[in-house]
Amino acid sequence: MTGCSGEETSLLVEMLGSQFEGNISSALADFICAKAANRDSDQDARLEIITDSLDTVFLLFSAYLVFIMQCGFAMLCAGSVRSKNTMNILLKNVIDA
Repeated sequence: MTGCSGEETSLLVEMLGSQFEGNISSALADFICAKAANRDSDQDARLEIITDSLDTVFLLFSAYLVFIMQCGFAMLCAGSVRSKNTMNILLKNVIDA
């Protein structure tokens, strides 16, 4: 797998040609392109791991908010009835959840 197009490789060979002889500059250009391609794939893998981690954190945080909203709704219902019916309303909210 190469990371450079044909034009980019030939340009790199021309730039390296003044420093190195013959096939060495071509092999070095291929090596540099391969390293660049591997670095891009490594960065993509890291980005995918970070994205998956952030998705998991968002999902857990959303579930946390749902549970907190359920508790708030239970308190709202318990506050809107007489004190003798509070336990029945709270139990009803737990069972409905």
